[in-house]
Amino acid sequence: MLVRILKALTGNIDGFDVGNLKVGTVYDLPTSLASLLIVEEYALSEMRGSTGESRDRGKRERSSNGHD
Repeated sequence: MLVRILKALTGNIDGFDVGNLKVGTVYDLPTSLASLLIVEEYALSEMRGSTGESRDRGKRERSSNGHD
């Protein structure tokens, strides 16, 4: 699930090191983690535009933690 990080995070959530997530960057995170970050207002859901690209010009990164 694509999310844009709004606030700096530290530590681990369900084994995922969230301290490496950069504010303003879009990440493709596991749905459970992305949903938690959205509910706690640390992230916003990032919707794709009609062309299949991210609406914002922000950098998009895929999580490399293996929790997809």
